[in-house]
Amino acid sequence: MGNPHLVFLVNSLEEIDLLKYGEKIEKNELFIDGINIEIVEIINKRKLKIKFWERDIKDFPDKEYSNSDIIINTSCEHLHQQTIYDTIDKLERGTLVVLQSNNYHKLQEHINTVKDLQEFVSQYQSRLINIEMYEKDFLEYKRFMILGLKRW
Repeated sequence: MGNPHLVFLVNSLEEIDLLKYGEKIEKNELFIDGINIEIVEIINKRKLKIKFWERDIKDFPDKEYSNSDIIINTSCEHLHQQTIYDTIDKLERGTLVVLQSNNYHKLQEHINTVKDLQEFVSQYQSRLINIEMYEKDFLEYKRFMILGLKRW
């Protein structure tokens, strides 16, 4: 099924207590394997505020993004690396890029896995700045996430 996400658009991010409700939503019977959650407040055409809830990771800081669009790819392991590079290269400077991949090599459709978080980050250091890195350890594999801004 991949890595499901649920995105809420809200009028005020400050009114949402994600620590209070995140786990209840994540563990809801509708989401058998849990779900990742993003709460988004649109400030204007060029500015967003976002709260993240990653399955089983409760410590993502709230973020405010200005002068950027957001590109999210939660399945880099399913795409050829050049396709990802070509997409990033077309973005405007300052665009927020959120990427996820893993080291689960057993699936045939996983054509672009990495061995660890450092390898994943190193693939994008020439294209992104201010990179933040996250890792989630599952029993059979690790899932990696990076957030960064498109370089000029």
